[in-house]
Amino acid sequence: MCAYYYTCNYKNMQDINTYLKNMFELNYPYTSDQLHINNCYGYFPDLSKFKSVTQVYISNCFIHTSHRQSLPKWVKGLSITATNIHELPELPESISRLIISRTSLERLPDRLPSRLMYFVLEKNPKLEQLPPLPCELSLFTCVDTSVRELPPLPEFLYRLYCWNNELVDLPRIPPNLRYLRCANNPFTLSPWINALHKEVPQQQDIMQDDMFSYGQLYVDIKEIQTIYRFREMYYAVRFREQFRRWLWIPRERTIKRNLHPERLVRFLEITEIDDLEKALDMFFQV
Repeated sequence: MCAYYYTCNYKNMQDINTYLKNMFELNYPYTSDQLHINNCYGYFPDLSKFKSVTQVYISNCFIHTSHRQSLPKWVKGLSITATNIHELPELPESISRLIISRTSLERLPDRLPSRLMYFVLEKNPKLEQLPPLPCELSLFTCVDTSVRELPPLPEFLYRLYCWNNELVDLPRIPPNLRYLRCANNPFTLSPWINALHKEVPQQQDIMQDDMFSYGQLYVDIKEIQTIYRFREMYYAVRFREQFRRWLWIPRERTIKRNLHPERLVRFLEITEIDDLEKALDMFFQV
């Protein structure tokens, strides 16, 4: 039998390659844009024959990772649920939607697809670290994992849901973030975050257009941004002398020497560039 977060039974499964071969032969030519793989076992499927498929759904499977396959470059969405898989295959840049739910995943690829916009990690208890998030990501969900730290958040991130993890703090909040839910985390470095959660009335459920419609506690973005700005200012003022000793005093003599007005005059006298802006650029690069 499978682990507690799986619903599959190994004895009732079929080999994944046989499953795909039969599906391809029975439906040849295969023209659907979706491919559903259920109750199978084996290595990660080879989808090179399924030229029309852009969305792949894998559920209730046992997938070995010793022989990793890469997804074809025409696949745009991948969903893996209730599956025993420890590592993902190589993901093409075309992936814009990635959902990993109720798996035994232990690590993610070092680099996620640059076009990824919708990224959901739900109930992956063995997952402890996250790679850098792509710049175009607009929704990120990380729920019920062992992650202690989030990577820097993309500037255009619109929704962030990260409850029931082991987070000790939150990174800087991007300016475009509108919805944030991060309850049930230790937040040992910022315990005040839990106190900022507020209940949203049922008729104003801001999650109704997402896959998680049961959330009720959310953080007021303006409040947390205000507190973060205050914290940055507080530590900047408190450690002003230390920053001056660390950052300015060791460099002061070199900066004054290299950027002295007399040095600039000599540089302009010997340079043959008529454009002043270009000449100044060269001066500051020297």
